[in-house]
Amino acid sequence: MKVVNLTPVTLTVLNNDQRIRPHEDYEHPEMVFSTLRLSSTEGEVNIRNSYGKRIFLHTGSLTVREGEKHDEYGRRVIFIENTD
Repeated sequence: MKVVNLTPVTLTVLNNDQRIRPHEDYEHPEMVFSTLRLSSTEGEVNIRNSYGKRIFLHTGSLTVREGEKHDEYGRRVIFIENTD
């Protein structure tokens, strides 16, 4: 799944300690069951995938939404935004 950071802060991928800078995207391998955990000074985001169904959990001022755009595999792109 492709995740785009639309916040002004750097997000840390807790699964593998990579960083997503502001306005960059990150490609996470999507499996039948997978969880992507992102953290920053603004809050935390969990994206869970179960049989193609996605569940978004977020804390702090971060929000998550699925966009209308599709990636090269036909899946919707996920946007991480800041509510402030």
